[in-house]
Order: sequence, then structure tokens, then C-alpha cells
Amino acid sequence: MYIRTTNVDKFLSIMRIAVLPSWTFNKKTPVAGIYMYQQAKALSDFHDVEFLFLKWGLFNTNSEFLDGNLKVVSRSGFWLPKRNMFLLSFWVKKYYLLFKERHKASPFSIIHAHDALAGYAAFIISVRTGIPFVVTIHNTQFLDDQIPKWREKYISLMFKNANCVIAVGDKLFEKIKMKYKLENITQLPNFIDGELFKPFGIGKNDHFTFVSVGSLHPNKAFALLCRQYPNGSFKLIIIGDGKERRKLESFIKLNDLNENVLMPGWESNNKLPQILNRSHVYISSSRLETFGISPLEALACGLPVISTLSGGPEQFIN
Repeated sequence: MYIRTTNVDKFLSIMRIAVLPSWTFNKKTPVAGIYMYQQAKALSDFHDVEFLFLKWGLFNTNSEFLDGNLKVVSRSGFWLPKRNMFLLSFWVKKYYLLFKERHKASPFSIIHAHDALAGYAAFIISVRTGIPFVVTIHNTQFLDDQIPKWREKYISLMFKNANCVIAVGDKLFEKIKMKYKLENITQLPNFIDGELFKPFGIGKNDHFTFVSVGSLHPNKAFALLCRQYPNGSFKLIIIGDGKERRKLESFIKLNDLNENVLMPGWESNNKLPQILNRSHVYISSSRLETFGISPLEALACGLPVISTLSGGPEQFIN
């Protein structure tokens, strides 16, 4: 890993780390961005870690609590950092004030930002404080060149000034390295909780069950399967939500699949291993994935996985 420092011992001892996510989970989407939180919690077993985040809310509220060794600190307000540079700068200022408050209480050694929005906040904080920062990139927009033009300038600046840029997948690594001409970049896969996602030795569902986790998207292949085997007893469980939900519900109704397809919405990370263990096959049908935590969790539970060539899962699926 490339780290811009001459003091190697500092990075081998216990560090005080500020983790800044670009987004995080909430009651509506309980698993969105949860891997950032899980990584921070895993780090807290070895270092002094604080998970600092800005959450959505119409009113300013403060929250602080301990989750095991992890200190979680949040501030809420009405911010839209993805809209334009002015709103992003306002959001970054709020992040800086939160960081400054926590840094004053106990100085941080390093900042670990997740994705480009928090990465820009980390860059500004680093400029003002001199604290080194690393940024981990998860976003599929980097794979299919969907980054808005107004964001390219600050992203390039942030990448070039980071002490290390981390890409979670091989294809993402190559894409970012080539496009932004980076030398300070490495590839480090996401991880899963092996104590949570594992075979339970419980029985399978009575119906042969396919399961998929993620934002909702059209899944026409299952309709073809049910037509080809009209007497087959197949079920498809789609865990998640998204803008395609209404279209998908209409498709299910039109193809008479109401008895075959279940869409319970988002489920908690603690409930997912039970659903996976009782299913027979996991389906990953994404067009693009930077890595693919959900199919890896399914493999850890003992499920076969069928996946599209989306850029991420083929790193660990034969």
C-alpha cells in the first residue's frame, strides 16, 4: 500500500482513525452502505476508531453512542451534496465542523473516507489540518463513466492528493488508475462477517427458492423459467427496494407471477443469513458491480451463485 509518510512506526502502532462515509444505512434502507460501518467496527478491534457521518433530517440533531469498541457520532440536517458544487461545499463544511469537534477532543492520526463525496471532505480536512487521508471507492459510476462533469474536477484533485486510493475490485482499480493516471492506488477487496454469514445446517424452503439482494431491477429470466416449467414449484425472493419497484410489480402481475415472486423490501443484516440459508440458489443479475458483497455472503452461507459478468463477482466466482 502506498502511504505518503516517512514515519512507518506511526502506522504500525495503534492509530486513532476517523471514518467518513459518503452515505449510510437508515430505517428505510437498513443495509445500504453497511459495509462501511462493518469495516469501521472491525478496525475498532485493533485501533481507536470513530465513525462520523451526516444523516438526512429536517432538523439539526446530534447522536453519539458506542457499538462495542466503535464510537459512532452523527449530525443531521438537510443537505444535498450530490446536486452541485455549492451544496457539496456546504456539506463538506458541516463535515469539517464535526471532524474539528472530535479532533479537538482527541486528535486523529488518519482519515479513512468511503467514496468520492466523503473523499472530498477528507481532502479539505486534510488541507486544513495536515492529517493524512485515504479514500476507498465503491461506486459503479466510475465503471461506466457516469460521473457528472462538475464532479470530475474535484474528484481528480482529491485522488491526486490522497495518501492512498483504494479500489474494491480489479476492474475498478484498472479503470480509476488509467483514467486519473494514479500511482497512489491499490486494490483491496471488501470483506464479510464470517460469524454472521455461514451455513446454519437448517432445512431449505419447501419450494425451490432463488434469492437476490440489492436495488430492484427487472428480472425477466425467472418469468421464462416459470413458463418453461409450469408445474415446477419455484420461488424468487427479492430483498431490497428501488425506483424499479412499480415496474417490477406490474411485470409480476402481467406475467401471473404473484405466487412465485416475493418482495419483502429491505431486511436487516441479521435476518439475511437466515433467508440465504433457507434458499437454494443466489442470483446476482447486476449490470455493473464494483465488487459484490451480497453474492459473497451467499457463498459463505453455502449457496451456489449464478451471476452476470458485471465487473465484480467474477473475482471470486468460478
